[in-house]
Amino acid sequence: ALSPCGSTPSIDGNDTSGTVTVGTGAAASCTVTFAAPYSTNVPHCAVTPSTAFADFLYFSSRSTSAFTVTTASGVSLASGQFDYICQGRL
Repeated sequence: ALSPCGSTPSIDGNDTSGTVTVGTGAAASCTVTFAAPYSTNVPHCAVTPSTAFADFLYFSSRSTSAFTVTTASGVSLASGQFDYICQGRL
């Protein structure tokens, strides 16, 4: 699941990898919530932009159930895309 991620965001993937398309409108951050939380440890995740952003992306929070991506300067993520991959014990 995605939140807030702008208006009508989408995800093509699963709990281990995928592509997020951020919706339109103001989107200062984007949270990806796993369908099934990881068991005990926070998974190791990596994010790679697949469209140009005005600033670099980073994890502003991570947990066993979700991660949140923002830009370093708070520039909107609107209409952008990023890929993610997470490894850990489900």
